[in-house]
Amino acid sequence: MVVSVAIVSPLPHISHDIQRTLGQDDRLATQVVPLEADIAIRRLARADVAVLHNDLPNETLMRLLRTLMLLPGTTMPIIVGAPDDPDLLVHYLEHGVVGYVLAGEPQERLREVVTGVTEGKAYINPGIATRLIDRYRSLRERVRERDHAENDGPGREGSADPD
Repeated sequence: MVVSVAIVSPLPHISHDIQRTLGQDDRLATQVVPLEADIAIRRLARADVAVLHNDLPNETLMRLLRTLMLLPGTTMPIIVGAPDDPDLLVHYLEHGVVGYVLAGEPQERLREVVTGVTEGKAYINPGIATRLIDRYRSLRERVRERDHAENDGPGREGSADPD
C-alpha cells in the first residue's frame, strides 16, 4: 500500500527537504502543498498523512488542524518541529496531531513516524514528551498548593496533616 503524504511549510526549502527525505521510501507518495487555503485544504483532505511544519503561523496551523478534524477523511497530522509553549503542544494534540518530530531528528525517524501513524501508532519525540510531563507536574504542584492553602489556611480548624 502506498501512503499519500501532503507536506505544508511556509519555507520552501524545508518542504523540499522533507519531500526528499520521505521520497526515499517507495511506500510514500509525497506532494508539497501550497499555503493557499482552498488548495491546501483540498490536498490535505485527500492525503493519508499531513506533515505540517511548526514554522507555519499558529493561526494557519490551527485552521488546518480544525478543518482536518471536521472532514470525513482520516488524514493524520504530524508536526515537524515543536512550539516552545507546552500549552500549544497539548492544544495540537487535542486537535488530532498524532506525531511530533523535531527538525533535527534523523531522517529515518520521520519516515518511520509517517508509516507508523498509518498503522495506528503515535510518536512524540522524547524531549517533547518530557516538556509535556514537566508542564503537567507544574500544574499538579499548583493544584496541590492551592488545595493545601484551602484546607490548612489561617482560621481553619483541623489540619490535613495527622501528626
